[in-house]
Amino acid sequence: FYTGAKVHFVLGFVKDKNLDKVLVQFPDNATYYFTNAQIPRALPAEDLQAKAETFNLKGNVYCDVNAALSAARSGAGKDDLILVCGSFFIIAELAIL
Repeated sequence: FYTGAKVHFVLGFVKDKNLDKVLVQFPDNATYYFTNAQIPRALPAEDLQAKAETFNLKGNVYCDVNAALSAARSGAGKDDLILVCGSFFIIAELAIL
């Protein structure tokens, strides 16, 4: 990561992902924007937030990936890093670029 940059994660997964193995990999000094794809397999953002808190990952819940990305953009400084990750379904719903 970049020196001095704060990291913002827009994060969402599907229900069958083993979150214990995944969430342990994320830094606890980042800001998280929990969301879910608009598909039946999606893990609800509220459930993701609750599970992430057991790994000391803190953040708010957003109704969709674009709302989460908008919040991340608003909260990030000009030298900060925003990463959108978790499920390919999250990436597929981005309405940016």
